[in-house]
Amino acid sequence: MTEKASDRITGTAAGVPFLASPPAARPRASAPVVLAWHLSDPPRSEAAFAAQVPLTGLDAWRIYLGLPLHGSRMPAGGVDALMRLGYDDAVLKLHMPVVYGAAEELGPALRELRERFGLEDGGISVMGGSIGAAVAELVLAEGELDVSAAVLISPVVQLRRAVEAVGRRFGLSYPWSDQSNAVADRLDFLARAGEIAARGEPATLLIVGQDDDAGFHQPAAKLASALAESYGTDDRARVVTVPQMEHALADEPGIEPVPQTRTPPSSTGTRPSGSGDTDRGPLSQHGGDPSHHGPNRAGAARRAPPPSRAHALARRTSRRRLEQRHAAGRGQDARRVWPSDYDWR
Repeated sequence: MTEKASDRITGTAAGVPFLASPPAARPRASAPVVLAWHLSDPPRSEAAFAAQVPLTGLDAWRIYLGLPLHGSRMPAGGVDALMRLGYDDAVLKLHMPVVYGAAEELGPALRELRERFGLEDGGISVMGGSIGAAVAELVLAEGELDVSAAVLISPVVQLRRAVEAVGRRFGLSYPWSDQSNAVADRLDFLARAGEIAARGEPATLLIVGQDDDAGFHQPAAKLASALAESYGTDDRARVVTVPQMEHALADEPGIEPVPQTRTPPSSTGTRPSGSGDTDRGPLSQHGGDPSHHGPNRAGAARRAPPPSRAHALARRTSRRRLEQRHAAGRGQDARRVWPSDYDWR
């Protein structure tokens, strides 16, 4: 099934950019609502995330929300300026304003969206990628919404582990302070698993890449285990590891809604059981951008490259990995993972 561009609605709600797609059956007030937040790596805008993970065929309102400092709200200078924030202070200048800001602006934005589309209260699910997953997890842990299900892709489960992961990649060390430690504590969702479970035991699927850093897939696996233990069953909390999948889900620059037509075999993985073979667009991944979990330059093991050079390096690395995997023909017998295969009810 292919969704028509004319079915998608774009605009702003309480100042938050959004892209909304109506339920597959028909628009109606009682339909469930999926709220989704994109990555800081590609795809790094609501439109690009919707193109890459469209959830086509899902009988729910799919509302992709733009993150602060991204997309149409990106600082002057574009991606390079965003990267500079990450290199200056990844936690206090990037993660904190993005995650806290997105969580705080959700309430007013959702009220306006409900009024605009005639949506009833209730029936909320959340989805997020990387830093967007941290927003979804914060909503799960302390938001006012009654969330029934969540899909977290390449998630930031523990901020400290995510920052350390990128530090290892670039040989940098982030100098933690009392303020940044407080942010990391709030964004440690493994430590807060009990709070998530206490808020209605939301069904939770975590999708991680085998080729992503252990700082992402290990905390995800531990969170799934902690939730399953709290729920008393692993049917409602589980992790899927996708072979040869990295952190990012799309090619650079990842801002425009460009279909990922050059999907290599490496983008495939084990599909959750019971799924159908519908045309939903691939959950592909081709490298990533280091800026968005990037550690502070101060106290670094060696000087970080200028943002423009780092951005170019990320693009070259992404293309090199793509070409290598095409040549190797890896994973040709594997099956794709679609977040839309998850039961949102």
